[in-house]
Amino acid sequence: MGVIKGSEASLSQPRRYLDRYTYENLSSRTHSGDDTERSRIYSLFEAYQRQRPSGSYDFADRVHALMEALQTKGLKGQHIDFLYVDEAQDNLIIDAALLRALCQNPHGLFFAGDTAQTISVGSAFRFSELKAFLYRLEREDPNVKRDIRRAIDPQFFQLSTNYRSHSGIVNAAAFLVRLLNQYFPHSIDSLRPEESLISAHKPIFFSGRENGSDFRRLISDSESGRVELGAHQGLYTC
Repeated sequence: MGVIKGSEASLSQPRRYLDRYTYENLSSRTHSGDDTERSRIYSLFEAYQRQRPSGSYDFADRVHALMEALQTKGLKGQHIDFLYVDEAQDNLIIDAALLRALCQNPHGLFFAGDTAQTISVGSAFRFSELKAFLYRLEREDPNVKRDIRRAIDPQFFQLSTNYRSHSGIVNAAAFLVRLLNQYFPHSIDSLRPEESLISAHKPIFFSGRENGSDFRRLISDSESGRVELGAHQGLYTC
């Protein structure tokens, strides 16, 4: 969904989504997977389109409809000068076009997030793509085209120090991110590994329920036997 209906290219399509030929011939940097896999994905998309109730909207349709309304009717009322978007990785790229239309201050948009923490199904969001897309929108700004002002190149910076977790957890997470980059190249942004200011042991991983007693003993207080979760230890489930 993030590519077929939510990518920058979908904005220029008559039906607001990529046709099969365009989708299957995307570069590997735009979308991973071989030709056979892409063909199957597009067939699933076509089945999804057929089975949808008539007149229904999904989250990509909603953005396209709002964009068309802004283009035809304009933005009435008080304009927005500044927007801060958190968890940006769970948005579609076309969401950025909508937000840019709402906030036309070239210095007024701030996006924050981490593509390795994406939870939105179908998202294909990357900050490298967002940065390039926003700059292309900037160059199409009427004030830029009339040489009233220069195009603003969006700035990108990384917060690489993790203040919430100790080094054991941060290093374990960095290992998982390396696996994502290795097996699914171009699916997330390639960034510097995070670092922690607090040194600690590596976390212990449990799978299944075969070691239930050992697991309970591990998280219990050595003297009272009570399970104490809080400031000193916690559980991460996958």
